[in-house]
Amino acid sequence: MLIYFIYLLFLIQVVLIQIAVPTRTDVEEYQHLRSTVHELVGQINGLYGTPDFMPIHYVYKSVDFPELCALYAASDVALITSTRDGMNLVSFEYIACQQENHGSLILSEYCGAAQCLNGLFSFLFFLFFLFFISEKKKKKKKIGAVIVNPWNNDELANAIYEALMTPEADRISNHQKLFKYVSKYTAAYWGSRFVKELRVRPFYYYYYFILLNPKKKLNRE
Repeated sequence: MLIYFIYLLFLIQVVLIQIAVPTRTDVEEYQHLRSTVHELVGQINGLYGTPDFMPIHYVYKSVDFPELCALYAASDVALITSTRDGMNLVSFEYIACQQENHGSLILSEYCGAAQCLNGLFSFLFFLFFLFFISEKKKKKKKIGAVIVNPWNNDELANAIYEALMTPEADRISNHQKLFKYVSKYTAAYWGSRFVKELRVRPFYYYYYFILLNPKKKLNRE
């Protein structure tokens, strides 16, 4: 109950900007979803809003990329709560735009990006755990994005609170590591690596099937 009252302190300090780009407007399911979201936004703003403050700014339109980058750069926290997703490049765009503000990133565990933006230093964490295994009470420092289950409301609320209260030094450290990853593993990097694999694999194929297994016939059918 105490944590609930602590969260209330952010009531007039935190604003959620939700950008919803219209898509498949002719599909009935999407029309129903849009109506549901509009209704929920109205209920929340009506319950917690005042003439001078609205907790949710809901933008239902396409936003130019420069304006989107400006929103990325100005925000303190990026909240990505996909329940089913691919890689999700929004998280990468947010990190790239946060070189000055060093905002925190909350990422759904169902995003592909959650595996790389949270597991950059898993091996170091493993060594850290082995070295300090006897100090069970020692708090382990979090590195990277805050990974959450979007279906768990309490976990999500705690993650938002944690992101807002993260000390500046930790935010800078986290962002530096994330930005280093995003800067290195670009589309050009993966494209170059893919082409390199295509060039190298025929050699391995020949080495395995011809040199190591000279009697094995290749199935070319």
